[in-house]
Amino acid sequence: MRKLLALASLLVLSLLAHPAYAQQYVQSQTYTGTTVPGGQGAMIQNSNVSDHLLTWTATGTVSSCTVKLETSSDNVSWSTMSGSASQTCTSSGTYSFHGGAATYVRFNISAFSATGTLQMNYYGYTYVTSYQSTDGYLFIPETACGGAVTGTAGTGNATDIVATSGGARVFRLASTNAGASVDTFTCIFTVPSRLTAGKGVTITDLTFLVSDQTTQATSVTLPTLKTFTAPAAVDPETANSATFVTAGGTITQTPTSAQFAAYTAVSAGQFFTIKAALGTPVAVNTDLQVFQVVWVLSQSASAAMTLETPGFFVHYNNVPL
Repeated sequence: MRKLLALASLLVLSLLAHPAYAQQYVQSQTYTGTTVPGGQGAMIQNSNVSDHLLTWTATGTVSSCTVKLETSSDNVSWSTMSGSASQTCTSSGTYSFHGGAATYVRFNISAFSATGTLQMNYYGYTYVTSYQSTDGYLFIPETACGGAVTGTAGTGNATDIVATSGGARVFRLASTNAGASVDTFTCIFTVPSRLTAGKGVTITDLTFLVSDQTTQATSVTLPTLKTFTAPAAVDPETANSATFVTAGGTITQTPTSAQFAAYTAVSAGQFFTIKAALGTPVAVNTDLQVFQVVWVLSQSASAAMTLETPGFFVHYNNVPL
């Protein structure tokens, strides 16, 4: 009897410690051509689903694509899910939204034209918030970065060093006062994730650390995020050139170029941060996929400038289960 009571107690504790996770709805459609798909596959959810996830994979050229989540009480009259936003889906991406519980839910592709293909996936969850994290971050060190200066290179240009103050290890770009210069940091990275669509990591923003010394940069170009997928290891296989495709949609930079230019140059070992928020968060669930981010700071005057970075942060959402 004692053994039975003990087993029963363990079972109850197990149920309390591990709430049931239920993925309620899954829908996947593939589109090509110029016909606008419109509202797709009304799902009766009886207001039980409040966590919605769209992921899409664009292959080839998708010249126009807009998707949004819609709700209805009667499967006749539809409106945009309250609080959600329409998404541009011309390149692979993902969109998650918490809220919008309704009797019926669907996604609506309201603009579309492609010579390639678009695969659109919808996932509806009941307990996503029990295990989905929206505050993940990963630091990518300076060893992931290279760079170059357009102009006259200064002392220690394009070297990986220990900063003279503060002890941080940094990658340096330096230019002299011989003329204007453009300093470009190019970094390659990836993040731990899963290969199942709807699971794993979704990148939301990148935050760059930079020490801007001697003279402050006069402008900061909007960063670019690109992705490259290597060919599968099979025999025979066709080599794939490392052509990076732009991802992340429209990027919002903080501080702006003008705001950053108004700062005062700092000493070695002191750093500013530049945040690049992605307009379209990027799902990391493609095998053999790597990312490239490019940061460009310019000096329009004939003034020496030294830039050093210890690396950057990647912020992400995560659905691990």
